[in-house]
Amino acid sequence: MQRYQLDPKNLPQLTKSDLARIDRMKDEDIDYSDIPELDNGFFTKEAVITDMKKTYPFEETESSPEEGDATDFARYSPENKPTAEDELWFIIFKLVRQDCSYKEDFLDSWATSAYERAILALEQAGFVELQHGGRIYAKLLPKWHKFEAWMELHDRRKRIREARHELATVPGFKPETIAFIYNITLAELTGEEEEKDGEKS
Repeated sequence: MQRYQLDPKNLPQLTKSDLARIDRMKDEDIDYSDIPELDNGFFTKEAVITDMKKTYPFEETESSPEEGDATDFARYSPENKPTAEDELWFIIFKLVRQDCSYKEDFLDSWATSAYERAILALEQAGFVELQHGGRIYAKLLPKWHKFEAWMELHDRRKRIREARHELATVPGFKPETIAFIYNITLAELTGEEEEKDGEKS
């Protein structure tokens, strides 16, 4: 699609009264028919989001986004374990990302109501930022990347614990086989990696 551009050699000549009149106009009063990117869907975004939030309200928090992010970033340290709510957010995002990924770090609901609700929930939780467009479209925020890394760390630790338990209780299993099944390294299974980390510290 070719983007609309003004011709610098043929700019519209507007008087002060013209500019004042345009400033008073609302979006619905302006003719955007010659600009393909600014179709009706472009201007329905805010209305759609407002209606969705009224239909599926979320609990409002008193803290600002910056304060909330600072608190969450501190909570996403390796020594803190995920709660059941954290696990739920992680699952919701993985399901949404599976079908709604668009380019790197962007989500597109594809005008599907279930995905729109999920992305709006992620926005309310501070994981994504809604973008411009006629349908729900969002960009992943740093908070999500921190949260995802934290969840992946604890998920890996859980797999290591389960693999070690299986190695100790199930006879006949080779360590290499168990490491492959649980998608961990042999060093993680045997504890060699932890010993190396201890020597470094």
